Amino acid sequence: MIIIAIIIIVIIIIIIIIIIIIIIIQVSALLLELVAMKQADPTAKAVVFSSWSRLLRLVEEALKDNNICYTSIAGAQADSRVAALHRFMKDPECTVLTVVMSTGGGAAGLTLTVASHVFLLEPNLNPGLEAQAAARVYRLGKLCKLVYVCR
Repeated sequence: MIIIAIIIIVIIIIIIIIIIIIIIIQVSALLLELVAMKQADPTAKAVVFSSWSRLLRLVEEALKDNNICYTSIAGAQADSRVAALHRFMKDPECTVLTVVMSTGGGAAGLTLTVASHVFLLEPNLNPGLEAQAAARVYRLGKLCKLVYVCR
């Protein structure tokens, strides 16, 4: 009985370590993409979507550590969401917006045509949410018709 419990604990620890490694790789890959985006076009902006607010907080820490200006509407109150959106839309230094991708109404009707890149950090069980996330950046009337979507 004790051996089975130890085996289960070891398996759980291994799974946790694998998840941590995947998250580190994912955040590092995102940072590389953002740096490449800025090198290709210094005026480019990106929207980063995730279903997990904790993952977005890790991304935000990595952005801060790498001196990449960002703002977030993840988990924010209505007033701070408006301020964050205004900053992303109007401030040329603010190049990344983090958004929780969910069926909740926090991002309903959101138009982010100032961005040219969309990053979906994990697959979603609802493919409509992924399509909607990309559609927030690509709208009719967008001056720059090319939108880069990275899954």
